[in-house]
Amino acid sequence: MTFEAYTNPDFTIGQKFLFFIITFIGITIYSLLVIMIQKLVFRLEIGKSATDSDNHKLFHRLHRLFEMIISGTSVMSFSVAYVVINHINSLYSAGQGHSDAALSNFIGLWTEGKDFILLLLILISCVLNTVLDSFIIPLKELDKSEKATMRMLGMFYVIIILIYLNMIGDSSQYGPVMMYYLGLMVGRFIYFDASFEDFWVNIKNVFINLPYLIMCLILTALLCMFGFGQGYFLERNYYIVDIYYVHLFMLICVFILNIGLLIYKAVKIPDNGIDDEGMEDNSFVGTHQAGNNPHHVNNRPVNNSQKRRHHPKDYDNHPRTNSYSKSNEQNNQLEDNNRQAISSRSKINSQMKTDNRKRLNSYPKTDSQLENNSPKEVNRLLKASDILYREEGNGYHNR
Repeated sequence: MTFEAYTNPDFTIGQKFLFFIITFIGITIYSLLVIMIQKLVFRLEIGKSATDSDNHKLFHRLHRLFEMIISGTSVMSFSVAYVVINHINSLYSAGQGHSDAALSNFIGLWTEGKDFILLLLILISCVLNTVLDSFIIPLKELDKSEKATMRMLGMFYVIIILIYLNMIGDSSQYGPVMMYYLGLMVGRFIYFDASFEDFWVNIKNVFINLPYLIMCLILTALLCMFGFGQGYFLERNYYIVDIYYVHLFMLICVFILNIGLLIYKAVKIPDNGIDDEGMEDNSFVGTHQAGNNPHHVNNRPVNNSQKRRHHPKDYDNHPRTNSYSKSNEQNNQLEDNNRQAISSRSKINSQMKTDNRKRLNSYPKTDSQLENNSPKEVNRLLKASDILYREEGNGYHNR
């Protein structure tokens, strides 16, 4: 069997481009629907006037929709690989189609270690999902637990599709794949050290994100109806192969939309000091005075956008930056006054040292000379000696 046996040769480039446009319009409408729900139901501001928290929530929910499509495509790749390999195996066993040495070796390996090959395909699909949502289509708004929840919903999404295909096609082709997915989902909810709280949290996360699953199912159904109705897909092929083609188109559209979203976020919405979790960094609020930190205005941190808007040339015209300039001038004036006071006090202390030293030198140096002086002069001499001793020996502490 060749790759052309699973494709439609009449599906031309022009028809593929038309189908891509239809898919792109569908995902764009879904993205706009998510935005409108945020604005109307959750009362979030959209665009440049929105707060940092609102922008974070909007991008976060759009990335959930993108992750749902990515995880569904990754899981679907495992299903398609299993169905195609199993189909080739059945044709080879029946003596149909051409065969060579490489194909014979692969069929023998498949017959002996089918279960291990299926596990390897599952691992490859998980690696593919990680590569897609981390490098090719980076979804930085989602953390690891949220990505895990959406991937679990992606398995549930594929199981629903396989259940429908069992109803209209050969159930023997999809039964083993469904059992693998069901086992993985049960292991996600129930494991050997799981508590009831963990189980409840997983159930809650699934129900919260069910709208994304329903949206993807409806979009896939509409695109498949359009593709089969226009003759782009062949019913003689397995339906799951054609559904996988639909997901490849959806994946390309998500890649383009995510690039546009990143560009819009970088150009229209400035960086307001939001970290990966979408919370403001308030660690500096109230810890520094406005005059001592150039990155604070009125005892509040100035973000990058305020720095760009509040250029030093506009300080005289802008009301908030004008108060900031005045407070800076007042603090600078206070610092100058303090420096002048300290300087004058140092001069006075230095002069007092000089006067005391001169006075001490002018007094008698011997006991016979002291006896000729009055008690008042002797007290002055002792006082001057004590002052010099404290200044030169222990330091002067009365500043």
